[in-house]
Order: sequence, then structure tokens, then C-alpha cells
Amino acid sequence: MKLIKNIWLPDNDTHFENMIDNEGNYQKKQFDAVLKYIKAENRGLFIDVGAHVGLWSRMAQKAEFKEILAIEPNQKNFECLDKNLDNSIFYLANFGLSDCQESAKIVIDNLSNSGAMHLEKGDDITLYCFDDEFLSIKSEFDLTKQILIKIDVQGYEHKVVKGMTNFIKKYKPIIIVEQWLNGKEDLQATEYCQSLGMKVLE
Repeated sequence: MKLIKNIWLPDNDTHFENMIDNEGNYQKKQFDAVLKYIKAENRGLFIDVGAHVGLWSRMAQKAEFKEILAIEPNQKNFECLDKNLDNSIFYLANFGLSDCQESAKIVIDNLSNSGAMHLEKGDDITLYCFDDEFLSIKSEFDLTKQILIKIDVQGYEHKVVKGMTNFIKKYKPIIIVEQWLNGKEDLQATEYCQSLGMKVLE
């Protein structure tokens, strides 16, 4: 791994070193758009699904979210994530999410972009249902304040939110979800959240 703008990245990545600003922020415009809906004193748990190397989690820390759960299945990205998030408010998970427990393999789409990958059927990693897995660590977190979830999992967004159904109904988080993949719009995750009674803020 290598250190670029105070961020640890996989050695072969040349994409993100050009995408992060000098403070190590990435997609800050999108992050700031969400923050206006959550008062500073009410920022509780941030759940970073598809955490990559922790760029969003670091912004959440700067925005004074009290606790951060970062989930990333790719081992090289996770090793960077672990070095980038070295504070006690972080809880790191090295697995992927779906709407049920299943096996998959990670397919790298672009060697120079450590975020360019997708999941296919295979036996490389195990994916878990968030509702099931969160029960075992629920006591680690204060769930009384506003929860923010960011989901960017390269086409698995719909399955991830389905696997969070009970959590969404109970805790009513704000969710920011990737809706574009390879230049095509995919609204399945958004539409599923709406079917649970959520509304689109932006």
C-alpha cells in the first residue's frame, strides 16, 4: 500500500489519488448534501457499506458522528481501511452484505481503480444479511441518535437494503445510495426503500 494525501491506498491505485482532495475527502459534495438533514448534536452511528479504504468514514468522523461501522469485503482495500481508521469510534467488518447468506467472488474490473469491482457467483467470500449480523454487535452502539447509512457496492445495493429491512423499519436511518453503475441508472434500492415508507430527500 502507499500513502497519498495522508490516505493509505492499494499500490496499484492511480484513480483515487487523483479523486481525493488535499484533505483526503472524496465525494464531499454528496456527503455535505446529507449533513444538512442531521444536526451536529444528533449525529450518531454512521454505517459505511462498501467502505473501500474509509474515505466516507473519515468524513463522518470529521463531521462528529459518534460511532462508525465500516464494512468492506475486499482484503487489500480492508487493509488500507484498517490503517486509515485508527480511532476507537470505528468498528470494522471484513465481509460483504446481501439479502441472505451466500457465497460470491470479487471480480476486479480495473486494476488501477481499487473501487472498480463487482460480485459474481463463486466461493471466494461469504456475504451476510445485515439484519442477522447486526444482532451480534448491536450492544456495541448507541442507537438513540440519527443513523446515516452510505451504500456503494457496485450493483448489489438493492440486495443490501433488502437485507437491512428490519433495521430500516426500526431505526429509520437516512440512507445515501449509489444509483449509477457503468453509466446506467439503477433505482431498485431507492424504490425498495420507498416501499418501506421512506421518502426521497434529494
